[in-house]
Amino acid sequence: MLAFLSRLVPRPFQASEVVSRLAAMLNYNLQQLAGPKCSSLKVQDMQKYSFNPRVLLSELTSVYVHLGLPTGKQQPAAALIEETEAIDRFVMAVAEDDRSYSQALFDKALYILEQRSLKNAQSLTRLREFALKCQGAKVDSRAMLFLENEAPDHYLDPLLASLMTNPVRLPTSDNVMELSAIKGQLLSDPRDPFNRAPLSVDMLEPLPELKREIAEWRERKLAEYQAQQ
Repeated sequence: MLAFLSRLVPRPFQASEVVSRLAAMLNYNLQQLAGPKCSSLKVQDMQKYSFNPRVLLSELTSVYVHLGLPTGKQQPAAALIEETEAIDRFVMAVAEDDRSYSQALFDKALYILEQRSLKNAQSLTRLREFALKCQGAKVDSRAMLFLENEAPDHYLDPLLASLMTNPVRLPTSDNVMELSAIKGQLLSDPRDPFNRAPLSVDMLEPLPELKREIAEWRERKLAEYQAQQ
């Protein structure tokens, strides 16, 4: 049911009020189904209680994909921004769950799903993509400082001097800012911070090419950083 609902109406599950608790619950159950003790997970009369760990694992990992990757549907710019922000919030919540989250857990789940032919190649690819997003989100503060010191100026938010992950253009001044930064600014003052022109969230323009460029640069630089450690 959760897999169905998360595909049909993902936004309520990505809301800031519930996302951390939901992510912790998903991670805990993934640990039970694919963790070190998964082989000892037994229920008497499994058929009677409709308990099938393999099906549960397949359904559970579908929830991660539904909430952690874009749908690919065409939608207005404002809706696309909202979707991206919701996805980033969910990915971060999954990665920040210190109790149960680990990259090894997703690797094990992918192995089981592939070996048991529980998902097709496309579904496995999308789950692997989500797992990599989580891995990237769990960058420690030292790595982030390294990235910000190495980043070209146009990769940094002009007000916060932090590395952007979701850049958007402000059409009123043609400046580029991090989405979360400008949204926070507009909550208190609905004007462009650079020229005071009226500005609203639905006017912000996503920059998918710059976002991809920053993500690829970040991945290369993180590899350099990790090689130095």
